[in-house]
Amino acid sequence: RTLWSLTAAWLRTFGPAGATVSANTVRHYRTGVRLFLEAWARVDLLHPDTDAATTYLRALERRGLAPGTIQGRLTAARGLYAALRWARAVTMDPFTECRPPRDATPAWEKRMPYTDDEIAALLHAATDPADRVLVLLGAHAGLRAQECADLRWADVHLARRDLVVRRGKGGRQRVVALSATLRQAQRAPGGTCNCSARRLASRPRVSMHCGMPQGRGCMPKRTILKLRLAT
Repeated sequence: RTLWSLTAAWLRTFGPAGATVSANTVRHYRTGVRLFLEAWARVDLLHPDTDAATTYLRALERRGLAPGTIQGRLTAARGLYAALRWARAVTMDPFTECRPPRDATPAWEKRMPYTDDEIAALLHAATDPADRVLVLLGAHAGLRAQECADLRWADVHLARRDLVVRRGKGGRQRVVALSATLRQAQRAPGGTCNCSARRLASRPRVSMHCGMPQGRGCMPKRTILKLRLAT
């Protein structure tokens, strides 16, 4: 817990996003640090062997993890050691020479968007008005999961037919057009957009993760909010 607290403090102070780091990024770092410490339970963190980092990388590869997952694990481990250097506990970075495997699969091939028929099936299954809004925020407006969680009704302008994402990926703000179907869903009773992250997390029938398709398809260049409605 102390090592994670140190890493979190470094991340919010010296990380790429600084104090505006997203909750999702913090969760990924925390998971990566925890798994790394479990893997290095018998390694002296302050004096690791010269090949310990490479051995860790090869172990991740042998487990068949995706290149993106391996990259995330290494990023978390590097963050931990950056925090240790910040605390002047160490001076070295054992991961300097570690190079994660290159992902040869195009992003588009890994994260295909849902088709119109599949989205229609999701909307049919989402009997709760708020669930319908969540599906359409991803499918029509292209919002990521955290952007849906952060969205507030004050940022939705039905008359103007757009909404404002206050803090998107990289902390960027953008204006997104609203489709007629999405506007209609938001006007429905129970379809308001005051969807706090706590409320979304407490919805037992919906779990979310995001994919960003690139290239051609039924919804090109949009982030599709993938919802799995439990049966």
